[in-house]
Amino acid sequence: AMHRTDSTNLRRVEDIIWHYGYPGKSLVGSPTNEAAWAVLQHSDKIPQYLLWVRGAAETGEIPYPLYAQMLDRKLMDDGQEQVYGTQTTGYTVLDHTTGRQHTIAFVWPISDLAHVDKRRRQAGFTTTLAQSAAAKGFPAQPATLEYALWLQQEAAQLAAQLR
Repeated sequence: AMHRTDSTNLRRVEDIIWHYGYPGKSLVGSPTNEAAWAVLQHSDKIPQYLLWVRGAAETGEIPYPLYAQMLDRKLMDDGQEQVYGTQTTGYTVLDHTTGRQHTIAFVWPISDLAHVDKRRRQAGFTTTLAQSAAAKGFPAQPATLEYALWLQQEAAQLAAQLR
């Protein structure tokens, strides 16, 4: 749920983008160039602004890893495999044998997992997938897409029952 300040900030960021383009380093300096990214990353407007953010990253207006995180976030939201392994999630589901609820936390599925660390390096990340997952307290092995989408469904069913 977005708070009122978030939606006010979002409107301001959208306004700036439409008038001036993405407010990058040369327009607003550092670290303000990351503020607009943070507002967008926590909004439902990623699909509309991902290309602007990509352009800003490719021209050095924001750090490239921020674009990578936003791309991964969009792919996860769309139920697709992520590219850089930046997104983790968790679902509360019912254990059908015990009847108890439990939360399963995991790294969202990653396409071409064998080369993810190479992609992370090229994008400017300083950690491997394993290091990043460990730092967040997640198992390093990402879920398969089939399993992740099944968990999503199970969690939605449980939430519907609890309503």
